[in-house]
Amino acid sequence: MSTTTLEAGWFKYTKADRIAAVELLATYDHCFIAQDEVHAITKPFGFLGHTYVGRNTAGPNNPKGLTLSAGLTELRGQDAAVVGEELCKFLSVDYMSKMGRGSQLRECCEKLRTFLEGEDDAR
Repeated sequence: MSTTTLEAGWFKYTKADRIAAVELLATYDHCFIAQDEVHAITKPFGFLGHTYVGRNTAGPNNPKGLTLSAGLTELRGQDAAVVGEELCKFLSVDYMSKMGRGSQLRECCEKLRTFLEGEDDAR
């Protein structure tokens, strides 16, 4: 689904709902988020974030690969930092590119908070 597609009923969400979604996203530092949670975070903004099927790739030769919860070999979801970038792009919020996933997530969430705090309550 394209990030430019507005989801039905998105207008029922308030500024407080959008701020809460960003605050929730900020808690997922260095995390791969399940599809349902990605959609719960992005829907208040009027779209469903992109997801893909992630597979366990971490190991001795790939220590920074994806590690899923015990017992899972694959999960449809998205990296939290990518969700943050997708939100910024959708809202045309400028942010700096960072080297690490955690730094990127924090940068995007900070810029989103600043943007949303200045948002008109009627939106």
